[in-house]
Amino acid sequence: MEKEETDLLNDIRRLFPTERLYQEFLLFRKMTDEERDLFEEKNREWVNNLSPEEQEQHVQDLITGAKQAVEYYADIIVKEQLGNIPDYVSFSKIAKNYFGKSSSWLYHRLKGTLINGKPAKFTEEQRLKLAGAFDELANDFKKASQTLRAAV
Repeated sequence: MEKEETDLLNDIRRLFPTERLYQEFLLFRKMTDEERDLFEEKNREWVNNLSPEEQEQHVQDLITGAKQAVEYYADIIVKEQLGNIPDYVSFSKIAKNYFGKSSSWLYHRLKGTLINGKPAKFTEEQRLKLAGAFDELANDFKKASQTLRAAV
């Protein structure tokens, strides 16, 4: 298995609340359409044979996995939405001036770096604060552009 695929599977592993669900995913992704149909049928039988308490736990595990996926992809979207901004803007200044933190703190959240086994991510408040920082910087750039144009 190539390193990129291994890294991707390690990232994806975080989305599954149980090892069983993760192992099912690994099997499912390699199946043919016919094998998937059979798998789904067997899985339905398995769920139907669970006690009501086990069925409830299974549903809760699936809900937990869905929530983890939404959070994970929301953080990826933040990183993707930045585009080439990191090439032109000092994130160390943003981290210090807007969050009172180090640049590594900000980069960890932008990249979803694992810290103590969990991906670093922005809170909703921090995400809004970052958006506000970009708004202020955009206004500063716009004013500078207008000043330069007026001088011509």
